[in-house]
Amino acid sequence: MPVPPPPAPPPPPTLALANTEKPTLSRSEQAGRNALLSDITKGKKLKKTVTNDRSAPILDSFNYFENPKDLVEVAVVALEEVAVAAAGVLVVAVVAASVVVDHLALEAFFKQECQSSDVLQVEMLVRT
Repeated sequence: MPVPPPPAPPPPPTLALANTEKPTLSRSEQAGRNALLSDITKGKKLKKTVTNDRSAPILDSFNYFENPKDLVEVAVVALEEVAVAAAGVLVVAVVAASVVVDHLALEAFFKQECQSSDVLQVEMLVRT
């Protein structure tokens, strides 16, 4: 058997029940409050701070490449480094394959698949 829903909350109090009097302090309370506020305002002022805003990307605030040729040179160097890394991976693969495959089959693979002079130099190193 389903449980009946809970009863509705009571209505909010009407304006007739609300306290509409303006809060007042006695003379001694007002004097104490004024003394506290004057002590606060006599206090030492805060010193000015300098904020280091790090929300912007770092590259937007600097001009690393004044000349577009500089950017092209950096890209070429990066591509050369990638090619060297790829050649290193190829050498490891070739050395691993040379353990299993005979040298004639390996030489045929190099001649067929690898046409650049760098890779052919690697082939000569592997053959020796």
